[in-house]
Order: sequence, then structure tokens, then C-alpha cells
Amino acid sequence: MKTYMSAAVVLVMMATASAKPQESQVPQQEQTPVPQSQQHMNLPRIVTNYQRCLDSDVPGVVEAALGHLTYMRIAYPRLDLSTIHAKLEELAVRGSTREIRYKAFTALEVFGEPTTFQSFVEHRDGNGDGILEEIAPKLLPRTNLVVR
Repeated sequence: MKTYMSAAVVLVMMATASAKPQESQVPQQEQTPVPQSQQHMNLPRIVTNYQRCLDSDVPGVVEAALGHLTYMRIAYPRLDLSTIHAKLEELAVRGSTREIRYKAFTALEVFGEPTTFQSFVEHRDGNGDGILEEIAPKLLPRTNLVVR
């Protein structure tokens, strides 16, 4: 049994190694330096997964996804998040809790002008935890929203 497991592991490693392009196979113009933390990011897939989180029945999952998506909108302003924007509009009105509605409203404000909020991502290392709680107090002078 141990021999079969070892053989399977070796085969998987060989298949993975052969699937990766060698340096000489990648055209020169595609080799753009990318920070180590972002080398393996698949942003469209990440967005799809967060969109699923927004449909969760667990409020904490929805709230966390709102924070991370807000971070992504600021960090990657050119990324197409139009499907997320539509879901935020829905959550701002019909979210299952007051916190979700408030955070969705805050995220919508950021989605409208992401470059205005650039300073909120400069001190973060790819993490959206707590970003909405940081941004919300700064929005109050800009909106007619009353917090009780």
C-alpha cells in the first residue's frame, strides 16, 4: 500500500511539473514582476467565491465577505465587480440584519468612488477585516445617514 501511495505522489508531482511552463516557454512580454503575495491570485475566482458568501444564511459570513470585497474594490479599482455591485444594492435594502444592511450601504459608497478610500488599504496586508468599521465613521459627514 505504501508503494502505491509513493508512486501516486510521484506521478502527481511529475504531472504538475510538466504542466507548468518553463521560463523559456513564456513570451518575454508576459513576464511582469508581481509581488510574492499576489503571484497565485485568481481574482475572478475569488470574486465568485465572495459572491457565494454574500448569499449565505450566516450573517458573519456575509459581513466578512462585504469587508473583503470592499478592500478588493479599493485595491483593484479596475476589476469588474458589477455583479457584486448589484448584490450590494439588494443587501443594503433587504439584508437579513441591520449590520448587513449598514455594511452593504457603506460598501456601496466605496464602490462608487474607490480611489477616494485608497488610504484605507495602504496599511493593510491584503485583509479586509474591519475596513467597513474604519470607513463608516468617515462617511457620516458625506451622507444624511443617522446612526442610532
